[in-house]
Amino acid sequence: MKNLESLVLTRNKLIEVPGLSGLSKLKELNLRDNNIVRIPSQTFAENKNLVSLAFARNQLAEIDTDTIPESISNLLDFDGNQKLILPPNFFTRLTNLSTFFFRNINLSEIDGNAFSDLPQLKTLALNMGTGLKKSLNIRNLTSLTELQMNYLTQTSPNVSLNLVDLPSLDKFSAVSSGLQTLPRFTNVPNLDSLNLRGNIISNLSVEFFEQVKSVTSLDLSKNRIEELVEIKATSLKSLDLSNNQITRLTPLAFRHLQALESLNLRKNKVHK
Repeated sequence: MKNLESLVLTRNKLIEVPGLSGLSKLKELNLRDNNIVRIPSQTFAENKNLVSLAFARNQLAEIDTDTIPESISNLLDFDGNQKLILPPNFFTRLTNLSTFFFRNINLSEIDGNAFSDLPQLKTLALNMGTGLKKSLNIRNLTSLTELQMNYLTQTSPNVSLNLVDLPSLDKFSAVSSGLQTLPRFTNVPNLDSLNLRGNIISNLSVEFFEQVKSVTSLDLSKNRIEELVEIKATSLKSLDLSNNQITRLTPLAFRHLQALESLNLRKNKVHK
């Protein structure tokens, strides 16, 4: 098997990574849905061409900084390892990584510069966790195009979400994330799709719409919005405000929406 490039061992009962010696051409390793508890530091010493590594839904709790080979560039997937703690400087060697999945993990704190060593990162999917008390800051990821922060239903009350200096970000979603307030966007000039469905947001602000002027699709359905403000989003084509608590509509709210093609106000309490 010396020419093997892809190895899939999902949904087995592995408790450790199988021996990979002799597989010098291996590029993709998929070990999702096993019971692996640790990855020894020299596990991938002979796999210099490995670019994709998936350990989703195992039992990992800790991992050494030098365990993951620096060749990883396409995908690193740790989804569902609920007790996993990444050490400081974990990403220092992974400068070519483009996709990182870190969802369904009780992540209680994220340093605003945690991903600053990943200049090539394009897709990031993560969650905040139950212990986060103040804010989550994602900043200075110049190549990032998609950010997913969905289904964070156990976040602490009043957690603020701040996205700063993400010039390439095109798509952001925080669905059913327990957000009570709108995220704050600073220097995110190319955002096109914004999905905040299923949170507990009750108030909109003029300032928010000024921060997301480039957005063409905005989903605020299944929140607790009661009143509309003047929506200054001239690029907006699709706006979903269904399943909120809006009681009345005013011409002032929609007068700037010259590009709007779809407006959903289903299941509100509009009477005027």
